[in-house]
Order: sequence, then C-alpha cells, then structure tokens
Amino acid sequence: CFYLMMMKMCHFTSGKIGYEDIRIPSRTKCEISLWDLMTLLREEEQRRFSNDFLRRCDEFVLAGNPNGYIEAVEELQNNVAQDLGYTEDRIQVAVEAMRTAHIMYPDDEEIQRISVYVRENKAHMGSIKMGDKVPLVKLCDLQLKDANLQGIVQDSPWTVLIASSQS
Repeated sequence: CFYLMMMKMCHFTSGKIGYEDIRIPSRTKCEISLWDLMTLLREEEQRRFSNDFLRRCDEFVLAGNPNGYIEAVEELQNNVAQDLGYTEDRIQVAVEAMRTAHIMYPDDEEIQRISVYVRENKAHMGSIKMGDKVPLVKLCDLQLKDANLQGIVQDSPWTVLIASSQS
C-alpha cells in the first residue's frame, strides 16, 4: 500500500547524489562570448530576485502548482535573452548558456559566484546511505503542523524519499 504525503522538509538532504560529474558531451565551448554570458547572468539574477518574480513563484505554490516556478524561470530566461537582443533563432542558445555556464566555465570564480543556479543551490551530498536508520528529521505538513520523518515511516519496511525544494 502506498501513501502520498505532501510535506515541506526542514532539513538538508542528499539531493545531488549521482549528479556530481555531469558534463555536456556535445559542447566543449560556449557559443556565446564570456562578456555576453556575464551580461545574461547578471540580468537573470536581477530579475529572479525581483519582488514581481518572487510573488509570481508564490502564486504558483498557492495555486497548487509547487513546481510552476520552473515554468516561470524558463519564461524569465527567454525574456532576458530576447530583451538583450537575441533573435528568435538564438534565444535557446542564450538560455542554454545561462543554464550551463557553471559547467562550461568550472574554474571561473565570477561565473560560479554570479550563476544563480550554483550560488543558491542548497543541495549537498548529505550522509544518508541505503540501509541507514531513518534520521529524526523535523518536517511540517502543508498546514504547517509539526511532524517527523521517523514517525511517518516507522512501520514501513520500505521507504523511498522524494524531495524537492521551494525556491
């Protein structure tokens, strides 16, 4: 028997397991100059932290679409590229460059610092391994009532954790 419970986790988990060494094999060089890429990233950063954008992301969550912010980010990135003069046939190249800048320039400290994805990503490797005892993790449900992970899974022989974050 499976139960679906929507919970907000108040604990860091190992969200990056398996993604440590992702590289884009089809690209060895960014198709946009470093100067232009930095301009795109700075504009994306300014817009992503604007009150209007943050309010829009909150509206998705309140409307029952907690992953709607992904659509909002995609739209924002497309708008940034378009507003900075990229033509229809180059917008996707600019968006891909924004999303992969930290991979294309792994040793560039400024890219690593300015890339919103890298700087604001709170996922880390964590220490939980298969077979470990379920940790005492504080949770709160969608009504903000306190709960804990051990209490939820204590009678289950198998537990699969799927978590996401609210940005």
